[in-house]
Amino acid sequence: MSEELTEILPALQDNGEWRWLRTTVLDRLEEDGNAKSVVINVDDLTRREVDVVEWLLNWKPGVTGQARVQLHVLERELKAKLTNGPGLHDTLATIIGRPLADSRAQRRQDRLDVLARNERSHAALIAAISQERRLADELRHLEELGTGAVLEVPSQSRTKARSWSVYHAVLLAAVELYRRLDLGQEVSAKELAGSAWGNTKGWTFARELAFMNLIGKPLDEVFVGSDVELRLRGPLVWTADDVIADARACEPWLGLPARGIELLGELDIRAHGILIVENIDTFQRVCESDDITDRWLCVFGGGYMHRGLIRFLSSDELPKDIPIAAWGDLDAHGIHIITKASQKSGRPIHPVGMDLELWRGGKKRVQTEEQLERARQLADTLRTTAVPELRELAAEIAKTGQGCEQEPLRAQVLPTLLRQLKALERIVHQVGRV
Repeated sequence: MSEELTEILPALQDNGEWRWLRTTVLDRLEEDGNAKSVVINVDDLTRREVDVVEWLLNWKPGVTGQARVQLHVLERELKAKLTNGPGLHDTLATIIGRPLADSRAQRRQDRLDVLARNERSHAALIAAISQERRLADELRHLEELGTGAVLEVPSQSRTKARSWSVYHAVLLAAVELYRRLDLGQEVSAKELAGSAWGNTKGWTFARELAFMNLIGKPLDEVFVGSDVELRLRGPLVWTADDVIADARACEPWLGLPARGIELLGELDIRAHGILIVENIDTFQRVCESDDITDRWLCVFGGGYMHRGLIRFLSSDELPKDIPIAAWGDLDAHGIHIITKASQKSGRPIHPVGMDLELWRGGKKRVQTEEQLERARQLADTLRTTAVPELRELAAEIAKTGQGCEQEPLRAQVLPTLLRQLKALERIVHQVGRV
């Protein structure tokens, strides 16, 4: 290799002998701009490239395999043996026509940007809810949790939201709702969304559920002019003019406007019973069972049974000689939901998948002492006021406040659910009432 080479750029740009510098070394520095060394696989180089490397780095002929090269040595030799030679980084930047991209530094900066953004979002939400006394528990949980690389929803949040975006949105909506209520103003769902989020179409199913969990009421009890959707799967057909909606043919379910089916058309219900399922994941799993939905009309109850569902259960179009069953969380709140729905609809509602033995063997939800105390107090009242089949469970919950969510017990209940429903059919028919 001649030492008379004086023009560095033509040499490095045009000659194949320097390809290893434009690939292996460049890739290493763009991976980490502060890298101290690079591994060169001599076996991957051409003979001409090997000659250049041996000359430049003073290697003895015959080196094979992988060799680690200190980058400061490489830079020193480049400057010593190639006149007009700038530093290694600048040389490579000139060759490729742009500054070197340091991906590790970029990832580090990206992480810092995310942390800063998360801190701003966390602080802004704290500021937004800090003056609302009805959100004092949410404020405390949020402050205790702090921030990190991922914004997390406090596990004790009443929203039961899984994502920060949903949690953030419903807290802002609650602040705006309480402000309107304190001023004596009625508000529609769209008006609230426009004020809180700047988007009147901002409501999603996840936001609706989290919002109801947070404020403790169904949407149609909060907003004026609000219709709600009944999610149904099973033997029900709604006919309105030329439109026919079959809840057995639609997958995974049929959504109908609760107010709409009251005012328009006719309902044809040929079910052996009505099954209300509290949680959406479990509802979907039940809807996938043709054995159940061929006999029973399955209805999504949500965290709170809204007025539209209560009106449906008490409707004259719903046969009075078929049973109504409900499957919810095995906790004080789940018992309360079923009890209130039975009282408001005037129809007995029979729990399924909610017996005491399931609760005893089930994994208990993590709760704060404050939440446990509230559950104990509610369960203590329900010992004597709940639907009869749930009073024994309420008495046990009143001792500790502990509860089990529906989802972890689903695998135990689903295989026997149809059998439980058929048994309920027989009991109801034997006594001649529901």
